Formats: sequence, C-alpha cells, structure tokens
Amino acid sequence: MIKLEIKLAEEVEVEKYGEEDYDDMLNDAGDVTVGGCTFNPSDILRNCDHTAYSCGFNDFQEYETFFRCPICGEDHEDEDDATFCCQSRDIYECEFCGEIFDDEDDCIEHELDCCENPDRELDDKTMDKCRDENF
Repeated sequence: MIKLEIKLAEEVEVEKYGEEDYDDMLNDAGDVTVGGCTFNPSDILRNCDHTAYSCGFNDFQEYETFFRCPICGEDHEDEDDATFCCQSRDIYECEFCGEIFDDEDDCIEHELDCCENPDRELDDKTMDKCRDENF
C-alpha cells in the first residue's frame, strides 16, 4: 500500500476594484472647471501626474483572497474546503494495480486479494476473471 500525497489548494488573489472604480471615487468630488473647460478630476490627475494617479490607485486597491481546488479548479473561501473538495484527507493506492482508496483498511484488504499481487495464489477460475477484467 502506498499513501499518496495530498495536493494542496492554490491561493489566488484578485483585485477587488479596478481603475474604473478609482476614477468614480475621484470623480465623486465633482467636475473641475479651468478656463471655462470642465474636466473630471480623474482625468486631470492621470494626465498631469500619472505617478500620483498610480500611487493613489495602489493605495485605493484592495484584494480578495480565495483558494482553488487542485483537482477541479473550483474556488473556495476556506483553504481546507478547497484542498479536500475532490480528495480525501487520506488517499491510498494499491501497490499492485494502482486502484485508489480513501480508507487504509479497504486498501489493505484489496491488496491481499488483488489479482496483480505476485504472492497471491489464484485458482484457474479467478485467474480467468482477472484476465477478463484487465484486458
């Protein structure tokens, strides 16, 4: 019996707000009129001092973190939920045929009867059945 390693969930960070949200926040202060021309505050800041605009956006930005199942790719808020979405906490593989089990005792019992087990003595009827299943 081989105990398989658990694949861990992937932590994913995504931007909660985009530049459009930042522009809306800046523009909420109202338009700016210069020389009879009206401008959005976000346009003024972006075009006159792009560094200040970028720094402000970075300060404004928030990120959401979620976890992705390593098997199916489904997103979860909890890391354990993502890790064990499609896999058991304990995964065992028959060392003879590769069949997967989530219970150690079931795997051990299977290995004792596994037709691929070289130590198992099989009668002709069982051998024929094993050949039919494997081919």
